[in-house]
Amino acid sequence: MKPQNAVHAIWFLLLSMHAAVLHAALAPIQDDELSDITGQAFIKMETDQIGSTEYTRVNLGVSVATQTNIDKLTLGQYDRAGEVAGSADIDIDHFSLGTVDDDGNVVPFYIKDPYLKFAYEGDKMVGFRIGFNEAKGYLGGTINTLTGNVPVLIEGTAEPILDKANGWQKFLGAFTGWRMKSEGLQQK
Repeated sequence: MKPQNAVHAIWFLLLSMHAAVLHAALAPIQDDELSDITGQAFIKMETDQIGSTEYTRVNLGVSVATQTNIDKLTLGQYDRAGEVAGSADIDIDHFSLGTVDDDGNVVPFYIKDPYLKFAYEGDKMVGFRIGFNEAKGYLGGTINTLTGNVPVLIEGTAEPILDKANGWQKFLGAFTGWRMKSEGLQQK
């Protein structure tokens, strides 16, 4: 046996013996003490049914700050009628959540209350979703394919777009309900 393995074995033996003498007991708590305690479980499960489809949602009550890079993110890749063979529901190259600024500081991507949602018809799973109740931060990548409902809120002015738009594009913008104001493009 190598000396390093022997040291690990000794530590494991000592910790095992120490853990054997530890014990805990449940103790009753009075109603007045219980009324001072609040909290929520880390995991909350909800079920719902719409038509013949049953849904199970697993809510994870956490807040996460992350900076993640993935060379290739591919989810839902299977052959189906009407689609290109080998295509995926989500196919993103150089996917990133969060970023690193010019000074080398991590600028995280914030996620609040992530969840997993499963859809069943009978005993067959027919859908799966990963989502967040809130998400904020830099999300980057080259999106090759993306299916589903992705609501996006964009704040700011359209000045960079208007600066490059030709007369015809500005006319079409005005025709579809957009107008110029001194602070930028506004919807009527």
